[in-house]
Amino acid sequence: MHEENVWKTLGSCLRIAMAFHSNLEGTQPAEEFAYSWVYHFDPDDPLKEQALLDSDSVSSYGVGEAGVIRPLRFLEDIAPTLELLGRDERYFVASQHLVASVDSHYFCLVCALQREGYKMHPNHEPEIWEAVETIPKMEVAIVQATRAVEAILGKLGKRENPKKLARAVERWKSLLDLDPHETFELTGKSYLDYYYDLFGIRGDAAHSLGKLPYEVSRRLTIEAQCFAWIILLHYARRHSLDPQAAAEALRLDQAVYSSEPENTFTIMTNDPE
Repeated sequence: MHEENVWKTLGSCLRIAMAFHSNLEGTQPAEEFAYSWVYHFDPDDPLKEQALLDSDSVSSYGVGEAGVIRPLRFLEDIAPTLELLGRDERYFVASQHLVASVDSHYFCLVCALQREGYKMHPNHEPEIWEAVETIPKMEVAIVQATRAVEAILGKLGKRENPKKLARAVERWKSLLDLDPHETFELTGKSYLDYYYDLFGIRGDAAHSLGKLPYEVSRRLTIEAQCFAWIILLHYARRHSLDPQAAAEALRLDQAVYSSEPENTFTIMTNDPE
């Protein structure tokens, strides 16, 4: 478990919170993520004509052709996650590792966790000649997903030792809003059983997973990433503040973002939802 304080910025927390808000659909590598003040914002102007202040100077420049401009009220939507990331070092570090895992190996989380019915994105399989390039990324993704879970739950002792097993179960129940004996649907095993297995999978990924067939590597990677997501989700449910309390803890000025028109979008980010 990770309990050491780390130096984090609003930007680092915002990047993670935005990724989680989109069910990991909208992750952005840290080196590509930046935020700045937009001056004289006009929703009728194209995105490239919006001006922002460079953090290193007082000169303004165009935002460019890419990016998303969010209304201030978006902060209210992600306030519980932002507040927990700022308050809880364990959750922050675990979240960093999960996002890094998805940066290495992207997949559709929603489809992966969907039990039945049509799946729009069943696997996002690459072309056969691209598979060899993907396997090393999956190895990294498994290691990072395991580290995300480990940051929350720590390493498990030997299962054959009744006392160590009891301590592991007790620690699990004290941290998560999730029954460790409930079935992890993707594997048919209990969550606790899978976590014991995950360390072996992580070892294979770190040393010899590249020797496994692509299909096996892909399945193991998605299972590990989904498991990490579920662990962090239930940890957040146990430890997050409610939206109003989180907004107050972050000192968000509700009067400011409540005064915004509800449909404030730029031309390039117009979202009917």
